[in-house]
Amino acid sequence: HQLPTIYGAVIVAGVFCLAVGPFFGRLLRFFPPLVTGVVITLIGVTLMPVPVGWAQGGDATADDFGAMKYLALAAFTLVVILLIQRFGRGFVKQIALLAGMFIGTLAAVPFGLADFSALGSAPVAALPTPFAFGAPEFQPAAILSLCIVMLVLMTESSAGMLALGEICERRTDGPTLT
Repeated sequence: HQLPTIYGAVIVAGVFCLAVGPFFGRLLRFFPPLVTGVVITLIGVTLMPVPVGWAQGGDATADDFGAMKYLALAAFTLVVILLIQRFGRGFVKQIALLAGMFIGTLAAVPFGLADFSALGSAPVAALPTPFAFGAPEFQPAAILSLCIVMLVLMTESSAGMLALGEICERRTDGPTLT
C-alpha cells in the first residue's frame, strides 16, 4: 500500500499551500483573461471522460456499458438540472445540481438502477480511525509532486474566481483571492 506515502505528501502539501496561499494573490497580474479562460477550458475538457463514463453505466468492463437505460437516465437527470436552473428561483435555483441528482436517483429506483444495499450494513455515524492504513511516510518525490499539484490547483482556483468576478461584474483582487 502506498497510502502512507500519499498521506505524508498531503500533509506537507497542505502546509505548503497554507504558507504560499497568502502570497498567491500577488501573482494576479499574470492571469489575463486569456490565461484564465484557457485554464478553465482545459480543466473542463480534461474532466469530461469522467461524467461521460458515468452516463454510460460507470463500469467500462460491464457487458451493458453504454446501454440506452444508462444514457436515458443521464439525459433525464441533465434535463431536470437544466430546467431547475432555468426556471427555479432563489434557493431552488442554487441547488439545481443537488436537486437534479436527487430526482435522477428517485427516477432510477423503479428501473432497478439504484443500489442501496450497502446502507443496510453501514453505521449511522462513525469516527475515522487515525492511521488506519499506517503512519504517514514522507518521501521527497511524492511531496514535490503534490506541491506542484497544489500550485496548479491554486492557479485553477484563482482563474475560477477571476471568471466569477467577471460574470458578477465584481472586481477580483489579491485580497479577495487570499
